[in-house]
Amino acid sequence: MKRPPADLADRLWEHGDTLLAPGENASIDQVATATDIPRATLYYYFSGKDDIVGFLLSQKLERGTKAIADAAAEEGTPPERLEGVLRAALRAMAHHPALCTRLNGYLCSSDVMAEVVMSAEQKILGPVREILIEGRARGEFALEDPQEAATALLGAISQSAMSQILATGRLEAEETGDRLIPMLLHGVLSR
Repeated sequence: MKRPPADLADRLWEHGDTLLAPGENASIDQVATATDIPRATLYYYFSGKDDIVGFLLSQKLERGTKAIADAAAEEGTPPERLEGVLRAALRAMAHHPALCTRLNGYLCSSDVMAEVVMSAEQKILGPVREILIEGRARGEFALEDPQEAATALLGAISQSAMSQILATGRLEAEETGDRLIPMLLHGVLSR
């Protein structure tokens, strides 16, 4: 895949949620019609539909994870920053529900997605892992493996978000965060 120019990437981005909506399996012709990009141009930059889907998912991760990186860089204690990152992840999923619902399916079915997986690991898991390492060093988190804890936290957020999107068609990020994040940070045991 060649890197498309910014204007073409923006047009694809504008229609990304529609093209990636659950149950949608857009053809190159449908992508061309929806985005008003000629088929020949699409084929110049992309080898086919899976390549376009990979690009869209990669763009959604790239653009959607800026808020996560910003939250990780905020001032505050590791627990405060961790909560901020988890809330930023929920907001990104609420703004881009197709990323939430389609990414897992494509991860299982397409070789195109290896690069997307690496990007997700670096941009999403990395900041959470670093906050957990810092918090553990300061005695604020009791955990053995920061990578495993980061994966578990983000997995719980993602699964909850995906379930809500599939059930209702949308994600109520703030309300979900208010319910889910305290449970993730403090556990489910009665005190």
